[in-house]
Amino acid sequence: MERRGQPDSPEPDIVIDFGEGLDSNLATTPNASHSEMEPNGSKREPEDEEMLVSDHTGPLSFPVASSPAVPGLSPAISLQGLELTPGVAAALKKMLDEKNRKEATVAQMKSIMDWDAVGEDVRLLFPEDFLFSLANWIINHNQPDVIKQCILDQNRKEAEFHKKREDMVNAQQKELHTLQKTHQEALTDCDHKNTPHRKPIIAKQNDEELHKILARQKEELFSLDRKIVAAIDQLLTAQQRRFNEVGIPGMKESMEPTDILQQMVVVDVIAKISGIDVVVAPALE
Repeated sequence: MERRGQPDSPEPDIVIDFGEGLDSNLATTPNASHSEMEPNGSKREPEDEEMLVSDHTGPLSFPVASSPAVPGLSPAISLQGLELTPGVAAALKKMLDEKNRKEATVAQMKSIMDWDAVGEDVRLLFPEDFLFSLANWIINHNQPDVIKQCILDQNRKEAEFHKKREDMVNAQQKELHTLQKTHQEALTDCDHKNTPHRKPIIAKQNDEELHKILARQKEELFSLDRKIVAAIDQLLTAQQRRFNEVGIPGMKESMEPTDILQQMVVVDVIAKISGIDVVVAPALE
């Protein structure tokens, strides 16, 4: 395609508005729908696909406004050469801060658990993803009042059960002491009444009575222990359900020993990090 000569007096560039925010120095000549004038005053129609451009050469560049510095991020956060807006930079800083907090909380939990001294079987219950999930709950969803109330309820119940069992044991010992005294008096009567030949009979009767009372006492204590265990199981299930409701990782209704061990450690860790004073309630009067 043969190019025609330029006019003696170049026509002024016509600026095309690309919209607000673009450089106003960028300009092109009229497109194919416009006509140009020959030096003699006649119109010259542009040839197919011919476009005259201004003296601007090279790739078009668009200025990028610099973002103000974000506290803690110096000089600025950039991604593949593109500066982030203040909002994005602040969000990224928040993510980094939260990551650092989680790592610090995990380190604190391991210190409480004496991580270097625990066995491999216990470590298997606390993989890294579980520890970070627990750290996230402690940082963002911790409810110390719920933990504290459950611990106090457990301590109070255990104190009640301990007192009931202690009262029964004391009553049984008192009964045995009274029985032994009665048996001794029966043997002494044989001497006072000059009936020593009855001593073997009295002694045998005393032994039989003692064995019966011991068997009864053993069954009474065993029955109470079964009731206490059942009550503790119910309390444990209620706590598991409550802790699950507030979203504590690992909390579910279970009687598996490994699950219970994991849950006990989790509650202990949360209580210590939260500054909850776990004190066994005194036995009720």
